Amino acid sequence: MIRTARAKDIDLLMEITRACANDMISKGIHQWNDHYPSKTAFFNDLERNELYVLDVDENVKGCIVISTHMDEEYKPIQWLTNNNNSIYVHRLAIEPSMQGKGYAQKLLKYA
Repeated sequence: MIRTARAKDIDLLMEITRACANDMISKGIHQWNDHYPSKTAFFNDLERNELYVLDVDENVKGCIVISTHMDEEYKPIQWLTNNNNSIYVHRLAIEPSMQGKGYAQKLLKYA
């Protein structure tokens, strides 16, 4: 089940994203680290009602941020199309032991 995240989910999401970061680093992917994603980012997502979690057997196993907010890093880029109605996906994560089972696809379809 996919649902809107709650504040009590944040600590578990930090554990999941740290595990994902370590898994990615072990595969030579250095997109996430000890500083990103941050708890502050998740709380900001929560305040904007853009953070969703994936529950599997009533346990949080992943997350996704579905946002209309363009991060500052992207603003200087000259995009090929207008960004007036864009939706951005951030912080898509599935607990490493649950990866490869189609859960990320479910979250993306939800977006």
